[in-house]
Amino acid sequence: MEKSRKQILTAMIALVAILACYFGVKEYSESVSKKQEEEEAAKIKQVTSFEIADVTAFSYSSADLEVSFELEGETWKCVTDETLEIDTEKIESFLENFNAIESENELTDSAEEFGLETPNASITFVFAEGESLTCTVGDYNDVLSVYYFTTDASDAVYTVDGTVVSKLSNTVENFVVEETEEDEEESSEEETDTVDIAE
Repeated sequence: MEKSRKQILTAMIALVAILACYFGVKEYSESVSKKQEEEEAAKIKQVTSFEIADVTAFSYSSADLEVSFELEGETWKCVTDETLEIDTEKIESFLENFNAIESENELTDSAEEFGLETPNASITFVFAEGESLTCTVGDYNDVLSVYYFTTDASDAVYTVDGTVVSKLSNTVENFVVEETEEDEEESSEEETDTVDIAE
């Protein structure tokens, strides 16, 4: 009986020791993981930060493309063709790509080395308070698959993902309200009526 109690007690002590080791290792692992996450987060730089609702106008250029929009009341207008009906949701979706750009790399070398003196593209935002922000896109780095990027709010050069820059190839047509089948049918009927009247 005494031997059995000793065996149970030994087993319990061993179990407690195992549990202590388990929770100790788990806590250490979580601590290391948290530290790594904090170090990674510290590397990420905020390149742009603004509210979409504050943007009252923006324009961008890339290659042979020049696009410019202005907000009139609650309606977005294309500066070069005000007859176009612009889709507000498409405008906001476009702006979402630029209002909180982050980068893992902040470079201190001369902007000239990254093609920013003769940029591939640029975009300027105008805000409700009259302030503005211009972002410039330089060369593409094939090895890292990133573009060099800077703003007039800082002298730093950053690397950004190509998906952000790709939006600057959007033409005005990418922002126009798409016609529904009903709109197309109405347009077709109007054309038919016009022909009948002419006859």
